[in-house]
Amino acid sequence: MKKELSELQMSLAVTSNSGVRFELRDEKSTVVFVRGVIPPEEFCSMLAGVHGVPIKAELMDLEKVNKTMESDTLKFVMPKHSYINRHDIAEAEAERVCPAGWEVQRYFNSKTSFFSDEDGKRYAKCEIRRWV
Repeated sequence: MKKELSELQMSLAVTSNSGVRFELRDEKSTVVFVRGVIPPEEFCSMLAGVHGVPIKAELMDLEKVNKTMESDTLKFVMPKHSYINRHDIAEAEAERVCPAGWEVQRYFNSKTSFFSDEDGKRYAKCEIRRWV
């Protein structure tokens, strides 16, 4: 099966001891789907024109590649909690109430992530994403 990806970005970062880190990112879905490291010796071989140099890479989120990312805000009532553990409680509750097919973005550090209504009922909100 052949699948053409025309909107890709590649990043290379030379590190001091582990070689060259690389990533391939699908522009349409905004997903990094290949991440790896090329050891220094192998990278030098590649620059010298050697083909078939062994590298290690990780494939991720292939089911999202070439799809469009949609995002929305998920607002939900917070269960009883203390101020200290509110982030953990919010993450667990967001996962519990998140609609099927969506992914919770576990960021609750905005000053608007937690709020109360006029009656004192406590809420939290976060971003959710899906790829269609």
